[in-house]
Amino acid sequence: MRSPFTLIPKPGPRDSAAAVARGRCLGDAGAFPPRPGRIMEDPTGLPLPGSVPQPPPATFFGDVAPGNPVVDSFEAELRDVLGFLRRLGGAGEAQPQQHDLHRRGANALFNIWIKYKPRLPEWYYNEKLLKVGDSLAQIKEYKLALLQCYGRYLQRFVSVKSDDIIDDVDRFKSTFFPNGLRDKNAALTFHALQERDGCIYQIVCSSDRNLQNQESLQTCFNILSSLRLTMQVALPQESLCWLIYNGTIHIYTICRHLMMMGQSAKVCSASIFLCVLPCIFILCCLKCASERI
Repeated sequence: MRSPFTLIPKPGPRDSAAAVARGRCLGDAGAFPPRPGRIMEDPTGLPLPGSVPQPPPATFFGDVAPGNPVVDSFEAELRDVLGFLRRLGGAGEAQPQQHDLHRRGANALFNIWIKYKPRLPEWYYNEKLLKVGDSLAQIKEYKLALLQCYGRYLQRFVSVKSDDIIDDVDRFKSTFFPNGLRDKNAALTFHALQERDGCIYQIVCSSDRNLQNQESLQTCFNILSSLRLTMQVALPQESLCWLIYNGTIHIYTICRHLMMMGQSAKVCSASIFLCVLPCIFILCCLKCASERI
């Protein structure tokens, strides 16, 4: 059986030219109508665009749950890729070989998202994007988690640079929560925003651990602003208490790192926010409780 990570060579120009030549030798295929039941082909013998039947969506087979053949296939392919990347991270092979294998795993994950997006309900697809992103972050595949998962989820919202809206609450809400904060997807969006910031910080640290580069410092400051804004908007939502907890850890980690690098003055506002955050959260919870009574 061919491994799912085996690279299949693409046909080169010489192969394509040979295919065209064969088509010409057989005559003009366009002059003869296709027989019933056959797929229209061009003179090269390849199916015409749009003539290949698309595989049925998951809903065709019933509930989108384990036992559905589309869901089972999707889950199995994701498990294979994640297992491959997890083993690769602890294998310690020679660098060139490791890079090639890693690229193969990244390409496989990309192809899975493209292959199954039209076949899965949006809600299921989005949830899986973030779950896979969390799994990748746990094995320190921060770049893959950022680009293939959190970034893929957030790309439908952002028409401007994220750094341009980190100081504007109203613009932040209208960009990422056009249907309001009580929308069913709001929790997923908050989670994607927060973990995206965490991945960016880890990527910066991997290339500049001591934050010697001014660009690295500025990126960290932007991440703090983004995290603070995300938590500020999420605070009134009692159901998002887990997000406040995770955000507190992110802010503490980054502030501590910056203070160790001699940047205490510049993280003062974030540190104060971190200190008063528990009090604000308790007040918000009490307010929500009083409104229910």
